[in-house]
Amino acid sequence: MFGKDNRETDTKVRLLQEYFKTKPAQSFLMLIALVWSVYEIGATSLANNSALTKEFMHSRYVIVWPMVDRKAKLYHYAEEWTSNILDGIMHLDYENMRISSFPKKWESEAEIYYTLSEDKYADRVYFFLDEPISRAYTTSLEQNYYLISKNAAVIKEETGKTVEQLGQEVGHAREEFLSALGKMKILRLVYLILRMIVLLLCIRLSGQRRKRKENEILQNG
Repeated sequence: MFGKDNRETDTKVRLLQEYFKTKPAQSFLMLIALVWSVYEIGATSLANNSALTKEFMHSRYVIVWPMVDRKAKLYHYAEEWTSNILDGIMHLDYENMRISSFPKKWESEAEIYYTLSEDKYADRVYFFLDEPISRAYTTSLEQNYYLISKNAAVIKEETGKTVEQLGQEVGHAREEFLSALGKMKILRLVYLILRMIVLLLCIRLSGQRRKRKENEILQNG
């Protein structure tokens, strides 16, 4: 049984070696396309929620977000893009969640906060996608108050809600957004896999077409 498996493996290796010898340019291009695609698929699969959110906050995804979830709206302000510093900044609204992603050159995480009413200038609770809700915080007089029992009195006075209420409200909003983010991730993975297949097929067909032309030239000559 093992001998048969070894023979089959040796045969496949010989075929690959022969393919690389007879079609070096095509093999090289296919190898580059394969490595590039596998890298992007792996990076997307292993990325955390913050990195995925920042990746999906580019102008090319403006139409994609509403298709995946109608609650999501990705946009930018034209006046911001006239500034060298803010050029490329994007905003994503998801119900009461507001997310701002600065240009990649800043190498910073997207800023995320939850507004306590439909008014975008209402009190805000800042939080992170990959950290516990207890790391969420409100800001008052340039001081951060985390959603922990020690700050219960201040948070109640500032927001009119208890720490538990705010934690549940923000946690629920985050879970809903992460569900939409998961759909975006699946969509990108499907796109990357299909793109890899199409690239490999195009390279292969291009090589076959070139080979046919060479044979025609030889026959006519």
